[in-house]
Amino acid sequence: MNELSYLILIIPLIYAIMMMAFSLGWLRLPAYQNEYFKSVSIIIAVRNEEENIPHLLECLHLQSYPAHLLQIIVVDDHSTDHTFQLIEEDPMVQNIRLPSNLRGKKAAIQKGIEEAKGEILLFTDADCFLPFDWVRNMVMPFANEGVHLVAGPVQIKGEGLWAKIQEVEFYSLMAMTAGSIGIGLPMMCNAANMAIRKQSWYEALRVGLGKEYASGDDVFMMLSIAKIFGRRSITFLKSTRAVIITKALRTLPEFFRQRIRWASKTKGYNSPFPQFVALIVFLTNLLFLISMLGAIFYFPAFGLAFEIFIIKSLADIVVMIPALLFFHSFWKIPAIILFQPFYPFYIVSVALMSQVVRTVWKGRRI
Repeated sequence: MNELSYLILIIPLIYAIMMMAFSLGWLRLPAYQNEYFKSVSIIIAVRNEEENIPHLLECLHLQSYPAHLLQIIVVDDHSTDHTFQLIEEDPMVQNIRLPSNLRGKKAAIQKGIEEAKGEILLFTDADCFLPFDWVRNMVMPFANEGVHLVAGPVQIKGEGLWAKIQEVEFYSLMAMTAGSIGIGLPMMCNAANMAIRKQSWYEALRVGLGKEYASGDDVFMMLSIAKIFGRRSITFLKSTRAVIITKALRTLPEFFRQRIRWASKTKGYNSPFPQFVALIVFLTNLLFLISMLGAIFYFPAFGLAFEIFIIKSLADIVVMIPALLFFHSFWKIPAIILFQPFYPFYIVSVALMSQVVRTVWKGRRI
């Protein structure tokens, strides 16, 4: 049993090494303090967002970026509520309704880009809260001609315990996003806060990664950019003045549908590193569950489960410390420790369901 235990512990130890590398990657990210102005087109794909659109438009109008360099494009993906009517009422917004023969977020984004006049394309979602300096900061890294895609920081906020749980869980995603970019092995980003050169977008389209997937417009675009221009052509903007806040999901089923949708596209990644990371994360959590189950029938197995738990928990705290400091949430470390026993159940179940379950998004099965 001891020799087998040592072999099993190799996976959690690899997990720990990865998390430490991501933590160092965060620290290696450059800081941007320059002023840089280029024409920018903000593109937002929306569907049934009448609750969120008014505040989003207000945030866009308050941007500190020069108005003559800013174009706002909102593309409605066949909303069945009053979303399109609310967009139409705003004279500063170029509103587009997706033709009847097109549907889905990818089609909406592409339609918006076809109308974009800016050299830089900036993306966000309808349920986001934007700081007034958002555009100005997201454009800064493009002063470096070698930068083609900028991933921005995203934070989840909401009321109640369920929202706090999502907030803490999302810090780990942000830590891995920024950390992987920092070590030159980008593996994820979030379309709620992303910028790209328009010309680079069209060049990446020719690579055509992830066309068969309804979601993943952000990650597949990032991987395409890395393939064409190199991994260092992608950067993460580590600036609190560019943090976008998005709403926590209201229900547990919503949360699982979203995570299943995100996980389902992993098999479509052409880069081995994101797949390797996903595999190690899955196996580490699966081994913990199996060892806990084994302890019911063979108590010494509990020792193995405890060792895996300690290794994983310490690794998770290490990778999240830079992110927690950045988001001014260092005091939430006790919550991370408290939630640790529940994460393996969630991660393993989402990974398995993503292979067999088709999820629903905005009233559509995808």
